[in-house]
Amino acid sequence: LIGVIMLFNAYILMYLGVKVGGARKKYGVDYPDMYADVKSAKNKKNANIFNCIQRAHQNSLEQQPMFLTVSALASQKYPLVAGVAGFVVCIGRLAYAAGYSTGDPKKRSAGFFGYFGLLALLGCSWLVCFEQLGFDTNVIGKLIK
Repeated sequence: LIGVIMLFNAYILMYLGVKVGGARKKYGVDYPDMYADVKSAKNKKNANIFNCIQRAHQNSLEQQPMFLTVSALASQKYPLVAGVAGFVVCIGRLAYAAGYSTGDPKKRSAGFFGYFGLLALLGCSWLVCFEQLGFDTNVIGKLIK
């Protein structure tokens, strides 16, 4: 499952990159400019929309090292949890980008639920690391007895 999620993640990144490329053409932002200059743009609204689309993609790229690291770690011992949590992260990333791409940065919060998946991956990663160090991580099981 985690392999399918990693491929899904790759397609999301490609999709967001294509959206930026389309926005470059639509809003007239030439390479190598990363962002449209809102202050000097003829159409400030369009410049803002382009910048929001670009930021949605850029933020997704910024999140990749952490997402891939905790996915790899968590999937060593908890592959099903890692797969489901990774799916939540990916769907959250799409919702985040869709909201942000409207030109209203506040709407990016539509995808914040994806951080629940990221936190699950982070927690499982810590468990894997502690287990590899020899710690007994079955504390809850012992408390129930």
